[in-house]
Amino acid sequence: MSKNSDSKSSKKGLFYGWYIVAAIFFMVFVSAGFRQSYGLFIPSWIDEFEVSVSTISFVSAGGWVVNGIAQPIVGRMSDQYG
Repeated sequence: MSKNSDSKSSKKGLFYGWYIVAAIFFMVFVSAGFRQSYGLFIPSWIDEFEVSVSTISFVSAGGWVVNGIAQPIVGRMSDQYG
């Protein structure tokens, strides 16, 4: 009986959780790049929507504020409901 348990414990391999960690790291890396690159689009948005830089910046700041307010709420829901 101990022979079977020894063979299972001697298996070496990459822990499945590291695949999940790598996938999440990649998703956060890509999404942060998208979120931080909005400045590249400001000149085209000014031409397209005929608004000022301050209007675009105000909308962006509003998005950050909503994100900051929503994080504790979403975090609590995630803890409670999984």
